[in-house]
Amino acid sequence: MWTLIHQICSRNATNLHIPWIPGHCGIAGNDEADHLANQGQIEDQREVEIDLKTAKAVSKRHVLDTSRNTPTPHSRQRGRSVATRVVLTQLRCNGESPILQKYLYDIGASPSDACLQCGQSPEDLHHALYNCPEVDFFQSLIPGDPMESLWESPVEMIEFLRVSQRLPIA
Repeated sequence: MWTLIHQICSRNATNLHIPWIPGHCGIAGNDEADHLANQGQIEDQREVEIDLKTAKAVSKRHVLDTSRNTPTPHSRQRGRSVATRVVLTQLRCNGESPILQKYLYDIGASPSDACLQCGQSPEDLHHALYNCPEVDFFQSLIPGDPMESLWESPVEMIEFLRVSQRLPIA
C-alpha cells in the first residue's frame, strides 16, 4: 500500500504528509480508556452474548496479538514482524517514530532531542538516515537514496536500522 501511495505521489509531483498519532502516551483520557478496556478483558465473559461481527473481530484481534512479533511467511515480508513494519510505517510518516529522539522529545517522552549515538541535535529522520556520523559505515547496506529505501528497499532498510542500533532486535 505504501509503495503504491509513494508511486502516485511521485508521478504527480505531490507531497503527502501523514502524521503519526501516538497512542496511550500519557494522555489522561486515553490512559483511562485503556485501563477500562483492559479491566473488561479480564472479567468473566462466558455468559455474554456475542454477535458474528464481534466474534470475527475478536478472532482477528487474537490472531494479530499472537503474531505481533512473529515474522510473516510471505517472502517479501521475510524477517519483518508486525512491530518492525509499524516502525517502517512510522518513519514513512515523516519520521514520527519512537525510535527517534526528536519524536520522543516532541511528545514529552524524552528530556532531549539529541541523538543517543552521536549527541547531535535533533535526531530526526534526516539525521538518522544522512547526517549521523555513527552510521556512515552502514550506509552501504542501503541501495541508493536512504529516503527512497524506506519505500523501495524495506528489507535493506530494516537491516540498516538494526545494525546501526536504531531498531531493537526482536
